[in-house]
Amino acid sequence: MHLGYYGTPGWCGSFFGSWGWFWPLLAFALITTLVVGVILIIRNSNNRYKNNYHLATENNTKNDSLRILNERYAKGEINHEEYHRMKKNIQQK
Repeated sequence: MHLGYYGTPGWCGSFFGSWGWFWPLLAFALITTLVVGVILIIRNSNNRYKNNYHLATENNTKNDSLRILNERYAKGEINHEEYHRMKKNIQQK
């Protein structure tokens, strides 16, 4: 039997009684959960940033395509039917 600091058995016997194994395991579980949670939050925020960047780039590409199409139509490089067909095609993407 383990003796306490002053030579007597410790508080509730040795190593906090029958629940002595529980507290270190609980601390380990909480620390592990915290670390995994932080990692998941960081990974999720990076993915969200990448997805937003992709959507913004796609919208800019559509806007640029429509701007170029409007310029070509204004210059007379394409006729009315071609303009509407191309515009519909760009907007469907």
